[in-house]
Amino acid sequence: MNEQAVGSSTRQTMLDIARRLMMAKGYNATKVDEVCKLANVTKGAFFHYFKTKEALGESVLHDYWTRRYTQFAAADWMTAPTPLGQLKAFLAGVAEVFMDDPDGCSCLAGSFTQELATTHPAFRELVAGLFRDWADQIKPVLEAARAQSRQPERVDVGLLADHIIVVIEGAIILALARQDRRVIAHHLDLLGGYLDHTFAA
Repeated sequence: MNEQAVGSSTRQTMLDIARRLMMAKGYNATKVDEVCKLANVTKGAFFHYFKTKEALGESVLHDYWTRRYTQFAAADWMTAPTPLGQLKAFLAGVAEVFMDDPDGCSCLAGSFTQELATTHPAFRELVAGLFRDWADQIKPVLEAARAQSRQPERVDVGLLADHIIVVIEGAIILALARQDRRVIAHHLDLLGGYLDHTFAA
């Protein structure tokens, strides 16, 4: 293995460890020393890859979100024959991803928001941008579904895209509080029924 590959592997190992720690106990409780110890690297090596703990946190969040996007895409929700079918397949895929997460029933972006929004503006802006990108991903499908509905003028696509994210994140928090991952599937299925009603042809 060449030096570049080793470096990439070391950096990814630290990202994976930090992600698991931050999802389990939060950003503030995760210490650089702990990441170094578990990754079997020196502090000097850590700061070679990440200038600060904040840089580590930002990299972890980007890596986490990229993984999530890959998982959502793997659900092939865009292959459903109708826009409404695509939206419901999207919700089913999201539920499966979060329910089956081996790192725990949590969303790192949501966790960072609750923990850091008032103390770390950079993290708040980063998460807001990720949620905005997620909403933008589903807006074209919502637009297509609205065009096929009986009363398209009653549907605010931007507000509905945000509402979908609100329900997803809220369902994850409730599932975590109750220690019951089935809560996620139940509430996203309920949201699917709401979309049926909203986009009735």
